[in-house]
Formats: sequence, C-alpha cells, structure tokens
Amino acid sequence: MEIKEYKLLTEPNWGYELVNTIVETLSSSEKETSNSPIANEFAVILKNVYEYKEKVLEGVLPILEDYPDIKLLFEFTALEINNRARPILVNLTSQKKLHTDMTKEEMDIIMLEGVEDWAKSVIGEYSDVKIRNLSELIAFLKDLETEDSVKMKMITIYSERYTLLPRAQQFITEGIKILQKFYPIVEKEFEEAVVSLQDKSFLEINFDELGLIKFGKCNRMVVQPCILPYNQIAVDWRDEAEKDVAADVGIYVFRLNSTHKKVALSDSKILSALKALGDATRLKIVHMLSGKKMYIQEIADVLGLTPATVSHHINLLLQEGFVCVTVDVEKAKKIFYEIHPEKFTELGEAVKQLGLEALNIDRKGEGQ
Repeated sequence: MEIKEYKLLTEPNWGYELVNTIVETLSSSEKETSNSPIANEFAVILKNVYEYKEKVLEGVLPILEDYPDIKLLFEFTALEINNRARPILVNLTSQKKLHTDMTKEEMDIIMLEGVEDWAKSVIGEYSDVKIRNLSELIAFLKDLETEDSVKMKMITIYSERYTLLPRAQQFITEGIKILQKFYPIVEKEFEEAVVSLQDKSFLEINFDELGLIKFGKCNRMVVQPCILPYNQIAVDWRDEAEKDVAADVGIYVFRLNSTHKKVALSDSKILSALKALGDATRLKIVHMLSGKKMYIQEIADVLGLTPATVSHHINLLLQEGFVCVTVDVEKAKKIFYEIHPEKFTELGEAVKQLGLEALNIDRKGEGQ
C-alpha cells in the first residue's frame, strides 16, 4: 500500500460513534463468553472501551425510546448482515452528511446518495447502479432477492426522508452529549491511537500486515479513528474522480490483530473456519479465487448465481479471513477478491496440531 497524501482527523466522529454503536447493539445476539487466553487478553486491552460503551448505552437507549419513528433507521436486516452492508444512517453519519436545518433539496441529495451507496454495497459490487428517484429505487428492489419487509423498509425510509432525517439529527444531537460526557474514560486510548496513526507509514505497514484489505497506490486518504467500532475498518471514496479514499479505522484494530497472531486458534474458531469451508459453493469460490482475483459479478456469472448470493458466500469467507478485499484505485469503487493464503496455513497448522495431540494420546494408551 502506498498513500501519496495523508490526512488524519484528530477528533472523534461523534455521530458515527453513536449510530454505529446503537445499530450493533440492537442487532447483536447474546454471545458466549470465553476464558481462552486470547479472550482474557482482549478483555484487559478493551476494559475502558467496554466501560465507555456501557455508560453510553445506559444514557442513549432511553432517549431513543422517545423517537419511535426513527427506530427503523437503526435496524440491521438479514440482507445487510449477510452482505456486510451498513444501514443508511451509519453511512450518512460516517460521512458527516447530516446537519441541522437541512433544506428539502439537501435532504433529497443526502438520501439519494445514501440509498445508492446502500444498493451498491448490498449487491456486493460497486457497479453502475444509479438511483435518482423513487421509481429507480423500486426497480432495484424488485430484482433483489430479499424479504418484502426489507423492501418496504427502504421505500419507507426514502419516502419519509423529510421527517426521518431531521428527527434522526435531533436524536443524534442529544445522544452526542452522552458520548462526550463519558469521553474521559477512553480519551487516553483515543489520543494514543491518534499519535500512532499520525505516522503514514504506520498505517501503510499495518494495512499490509492485516492482509484483509489491499490497496494499490492511493492519491489521498483521510483517516477517522473510531472508539466504539474499535475493531472495524470501513473504506469509502470521498471523491471518485480523484481516487480520494476515506477510512474509518478502529483504535484497536491493529493491536488486536497483533495479539490474535500470538495465540493458536481455539476449538471454536477452528470449528467456525471449517464450517465456512464446508459448503460446496464456498469451496468452488475458493478454488476460483486460488487462480486469480475476481469481481463478484465474474464469480456470479461462472456459478450461475446472483451477485447478492455470491456476496453472501464471500462475506462468510471474509469473516474467517480466507479471502481479502482488494480495492482497485484505478477504477473507482471497483472491488475484487483474492485468497488470503496465511489464513489457510494457520488453519492447516491448527488441524495438524489436533492430529498430533490425538496421536500422542494413542501412543500413551498403547504404552499402558
């Protein structure tokens, strides 16, 4: 990765922190606790962030109850979960597009851009999708393989934009006060991350080591450190023509990755990884990507599947790290996928270790 011009934002994006955290909280199910070495180490590293999140949610969720009309903006549907798309409000706050006293003309532009970005991310391919009015949104949704409730939600969000956007901004303004009130809990961690990220080479090296998102040469990159999405990276284009990239980078994403590499895969992670590979379609995709980098549409054409279906399978492989995203900066908003060999090696070594342990147990039994 090579960044020509680099800008680091040194203040939290409060609106994004708020909205993203609520979306993740409302969509997450109860997760199993673990006493593994890596889980314990993570708990120590993230102690202050966990405390901050708890305080924030205790303050903002009751406020959200006073805004029942905007709750659909925080819903994470199965379609978005399967395709790693973000709800429209998350994208709008990430890009800092909402503000007070928006005119209807501004709301038209903001919502159309939000809907179009959502549509492109849902089908897993930054293609030539254009949504400039309600009719084009309906036409896009008509061919989308998803529940009618999801389609109605999107139509409602667009149709009621003049009510929803101002109400959302009003709630965000109230919620930000809660985030800022408890900010001292994580202020030190945020400032330490800012110091690290000020070095452009630090970001370049760590992006390369992470191996899940790959860039070529990038004209300009604007980086926003994120507190509560502490282990996430989200990339978008600020200016498609100039290849300007914006990246939301969790303040612990690189540190947690480094810590993870020190610890062998747990049984649950091995099971999850093998499950991701234990599907005929995903295995075909792995074989295809072993030969070359491919776009979603290319894979879909070969397999005779829809781009959305392929995107679902790709995202399961992404979650386990078996494939990585490569951003084609020469063709703005074109994303293709390739194999991440290190993850297969890591899994192979873990399975090999299980075999050795079983062999040792057998030998001990024979000696008794």
